[in-house]
Amino acid sequence: GRQAFEVALCNRCHRFQGSGYAVGPDLTGVAGRLGRTDLLRAILLPSESIAQNYRTDVLGLVDGRNLTGRIIPTLDYRAPFLLLAENPLRPDQAIKIRKVEVLNKRRSDLSIMPPGVLNNLSKQEILDLLAYLEGKSN
Repeated sequence: GRQAFEVALCNRCHRFQGSGYAVGPDLTGVAGRLGRTDLLRAILLPSESIAQNYRTDVLGLVDGRNLTGRIIPTLDYRAPFLLLAENPLRPDQAIKIRKVEVLNKRRSDLSIMPPGVLNNLSKQEILDLLAYLEGKSN
């Protein structure tokens, strides 16, 4: 299960039992919140249910571009720019966008979790992954 967690790159965005990264929700104790079927569904259809604090923003700019990422809070709300981290794995590489260039802002309905994370796993590896997340194996 732990190996499947790493092969599927879950650990690049999720913490579990103290290891991994905190880009997405911490999965420690997820089995206490979700049954096996719901857990598998959340993995297969990540955009179906996204916690508000993990949603990305879509900024419509005056030049017609749409940029998607997480807005990094700044201490000065009066600053003339926003900081937008487009790559969730690199939040330290935010770009500056002048606020006057933003026409509109909306929350994205798409999860940053890529689809198909289980595509390279066998049925047994997927079952092992679920058991691992449920605390039933290593």
